[in-house]
Amino acid sequence: HRVRVLHGHFSWRHVSNILELPPDIPKITWLRDPVERVVSNYFYLSKRLREILDEEGRGVNILSKMERSLTEYAQAGINQNRMSKFLEGLDLEDFRFVGIVEQMEEDLERLGRRMDWSVKEAYQHNTTGKRKRKITPEERAVIEACNVEDITLYRRALELRGTGHWQL
Repeated sequence: HRVRVLHGHFSWRHVSNILELPPDIPKITWLRDPVERVVSNYFYLSKRLREILDEEGRGVNILSKMERSLTEYAQAGINQNRMSKFLEGLDLEDFRFVGIVEQMEEDLERLGRRMDWSVKEAYQHNTTGKRKRKITPEERAVIEACNVEDITLYRRALELRGTGHWQL
């Protein structure tokens, strides 16, 4: 009863199973283009593995032998439709606000107005940096095929956003 905000990467089902939440509790989420989400996550995890393993400093060459390709990563069930899995049990209309990552600055302002918050500037954490290569059309097709639910969810969010659903 004293918790004012719960924030993080977790599924609604998990949270609602461990906490007694009132049905009208305000919910906010952010969605990202599903293909970009998969690609970004793949390159972020690859970068983190390289940093943690420090193969060059240790004189080993294990990661290049074991690392999966982008399409192999995308085809693993755990990496598919992650946004839909996190929001399972909720409809987009259940949210007080849904932000679009690609519209971060604008949506932060909209969120601030919606929640009566003072938003000073956007802060990004866990960014991978500039991508070293573009994905191929074949890779995009594989990722899209593996994330149909997330693509549908994302398109619906863009549609609702366009109608002003989450405006004041």
